[in-house]
Amino acid sequence: MEEGFRSTGEAAEEKVETQAIKSSSSSLVAGIEMDRVLEHSVRGKEKLGGGGGGGGVRGVSKQRLGGVDTRGEDAGTLWGSKRRAQGYGSKLSLRSKKGNCSSWVVEMEKLLEDTSPSVEMARWNQRYIYRVPECKKKVTNRDAYQPQFVSLGPLHHGKPHLLPMEEHKRRAVLHVVKMAGKPLTEFVVAIEKVADEHEAAYDDLDDKWRGVNRGSFVQMMFTDGCFLFELMRIQLSLFEDGGVDHTGYAAKDPVFSRSSFLNLWPIMKNDMIAMENQIPLLVLQRIAFWSDTPPVSYLCPS
Repeated sequence: MEEGFRSTGEAAEEKVETQAIKSSSSSLVAGIEMDRVLEHSVRGKEKLGGGGGGGGVRGVSKQRLGGVDTRGEDAGTLWGSKRRAQGYGSKLSLRSKKGNCSSWVVEMEKLLEDTSPSVEMARWNQRYIYRVPECKKKVTNRDAYQPQFVSLGPLHHGKPHLLPMEEHKRRAVLHVVKMAGKPLTEFVVAIEKVADEHEAAYDDLDDKWRGVNRGSFVQMMFTDGCFLFELMRIQLSLFEDGGVDHTGYAAKDPVFSRSSFLNLWPIMKNDMIAMENQIPLLVLQRIAFWSDTPPVSYLCPS
């Protein structure tokens, strides 16, 4: 029984001692924290007062100021270093912004040379085939500006519902070249010489027709020009010959024979005047000049 009481007493004494140690540790930690606060307070006063005190007590704990190890460093010095680092970063950011702005200024200054009335007039005089603004199409008949049967020029070239006429446009090329009795190369070279003017005529011309793709652009201009040339020639032939079929195509041709032409002419005529379905008149003039066949007198008057 005595041993049991002794064990119980010893356990109680050990518990009291443990609690006392924890209490002392907490007091010690609290004292250290208070010392840190007082230390920073004293340093702050010394800085404001202009010095004093032999340099003060240096901190021995590992503190962090903006992610920087401040062990053994004066807080005022570290705060100044942080401010300087922030200032340097701001200067770099400002320089970067100035660099971007400078490149924009250089680009705009180059464009200033093109703002003279004479230069602007020359540029806008070259451009005369436009896309109809989307806002305009929404409040009017969209189909009135776009081809329904055959594409002429680059703005609607290649659309699925217009592709069947590509075969007939190529047949028109063959008939024009054959009737002229001249090499196809001469026609292509004649169109290629004025390709720059053809490109300038279009507003918002896609890049797929420019640069290395210039050959495709010239081919399209010549092909569409020959098709228009044939339509004009056949229409003129039927009008002047009193309806006699002298078109030069087979009697049952699906497009260029007399019966087919008269049947398709209304829809083809609508496509020919659609605003977004145009080619430069210069193309037709070049073809007419080199072919030396009607309607050369209408396209190239002397």
